[in-house]
Amino acid sequence: MPPEDLPFYPINYTRVICSRLLNLALDESVVRTQDAYKVFISVGQNPVGRSLAWDFFRAKWDDIFEKYAWRCCFSFILGFE
Repeated sequence: MPPEDLPFYPINYTRVICSRLLNLALDESVVRTQDAYKVFISVGQNPVGRSLAWDFFRAKWDDIFEKYAWRCCFSFILGFE
Protein backbone atom coordinates (compact mmCIF):
# COMPACT_ATOMS: atom_id res chain seq x y z
CA MET A 1 0.00 0.00 0.00
CA PRO A 2 1.46 3.38 -0.94
CA PRO A 3 2.18 5.64 2.05
CA GLU A 4 -0.25 8.29 0.79
CA ASP A 5 -3.10 5.77 1.12
CA LEU A 6 -2.37 4.81 4.73
CA PRO A 7 -4.52 7.53 6.35
CA PHE A 8 -7.57 6.27 4.45
CA TYR A 9 -7.15 2.57 5.12
CA PRO A 10 -8.98 2.48 8.49
CA ILE A 11 -11.91 4.42 7.06
CA ASN A 12 -12.26 2.07 4.10
CA TYR A 13 -11.95 -0.94 6.38
CA THR A 14 -14.65 0.46 8.65
CA ARG A 15 -16.92 1.07 5.65
CA VAL A 16 -16.55 -2.57 4.61
CA ILE A 17 -17.30 -3.84 8.11
CA CYS A 18 -20.33 -1.57 8.55
CA SER A 19 -21.72 -2.56 5.17
CA ARG A 20 -21.27 -6.24 5.94
CA LEU A 21 -22.93 -5.85 9.35
CA LEU A 22 -25.96 -4.17 7.80
CA ASN A 23 -26.40 -6.98 5.32
CA LEU A 24 -25.89 -9.65 7.97
CA ALA A 25 -28.55 -8.03 10.15
CA LEU A 26 -31.18 -9.06 7.61
CA ASP A 27 -30.00 -12.66 7.66
CA GLU A 28 -31.97 -14.46 10.37
CA SER A 29 -29.47 -17.31 10.42
CA VAL A 30 -26.82 -14.86 11.63
CA VAL A 31 -28.70 -12.22 13.64
CA ARG A 32 -31.94 -12.93 15.46
CA THR A 33 -34.81 -10.82 14.14
CA GLN A 34 -35.37 -9.21 17.52
CA ASP A 35 -31.69 -8.16 17.69
CA ALA A 36 -31.31 -6.70 14.21
CA TYR A 37 -32.25 -3.21 15.37
CA LYS A 38 -29.16 -3.20 17.60
CA VAL A 39 -26.97 -3.66 14.54
CA PHE A 40 -28.79 -0.86 12.68
CA ILE A 41 -28.43 1.51 15.61
CA SER A 42 -24.77 0.67 16.20
CA VAL A 43 -23.81 1.17 12.58
CA GLY A 44 -25.85 4.38 12.41
CA GLN A 45 -24.03 5.76 15.44
CA ASN A 46 -20.65 5.21 13.80
CA PRO A 47 -19.51 8.38 11.98
CA VAL A 48 -18.50 6.33 8.94
CA GLY A 49 -21.53 4.05 9.13
CA ARG A 50 -24.17 6.78 9.35
CA SER A 51 -24.34 7.44 5.61
CA LEU A 52 -24.02 3.72 4.86
CA ALA A 53 -26.95 2.99 7.16
CA TRP A 54 -29.05 5.69 5.51
CA ASP A 55 -28.26 4.39 2.02
CA PHE A 56 -28.95 0.83 3.21
CA PHE A 57 -32.36 1.79 4.61
CA ARG A 58 -33.35 3.56 1.42
CA ALA A 59 -32.23 0.64 -0.75
CA LYS A 60 -33.73 -2.09 1.44
CA TRP A 61 -36.77 -0.24 2.79
CA ASP A 62 -39.33 -2.69 1.39
CA ASP A 63 -37.49 -5.69 2.86
CA ILE A 64 -37.01 -4.00 6.23
CA PHE A 65 -40.60 -2.83 6.37
CA GLU A 66 -41.92 -6.28 5.50
CA LYS A 67 -39.69 -8.07 7.98
CA TYR A 68 -39.90 -5.78 10.99
CA ALA A 69 -43.24 -3.98 10.54
CA TRP A 70 -43.66 -0.22 10.48
CA ARG A 71 -43.49 0.28 14.28
CA CYS A 72 -40.01 -1.15 14.54
CA CYS A 73 -38.68 0.64 11.47
CA PHE A 74 -39.47 4.02 12.96
CA SER A 75 -37.63 3.03 16.13
CA PHE A 76 -34.58 2.03 14.07
CA ILE A 77 -34.55 5.29 12.16
CA LEU A 78 -35.08 7.45 15.23
CA GLY A 79 -32.55 5.49 17.27
CA PHE A 80 -34.87 4.44 20.08
CA GLU A 81 -34.24 1.20 21.90
